[in-house]
Amino acid sequence: MNETITIKGVEFDVQFNYTPEEPEVRYDKDMAGHPGSASEIEILEVQYKGTCFLEFFDGNLTEVESAVELWMSRQD
Repeated sequence: MNETITIKGVEFDVQFNYTPEEPEVRYDKDMAGHPGSASEIEILEVQYKGTCFLEFFDGNLTEVESAVELWMSRQD
């Protein structure tokens, strides 16, 4: 996905992969089921005015991931 995400008042163009949460499915007699999993965000690119800012975040993309999660929650 490609979206414009605001971080501390600055708009970044962020490219990311998003995997939604999978709820737990209880095991039944035939042992079918799934323990569930949390949602996952993989940041691929962060740009500001066409310039890559991945190095600016120095591998700590927690703030970017949080901003993407907030944006995703507003889409529901």
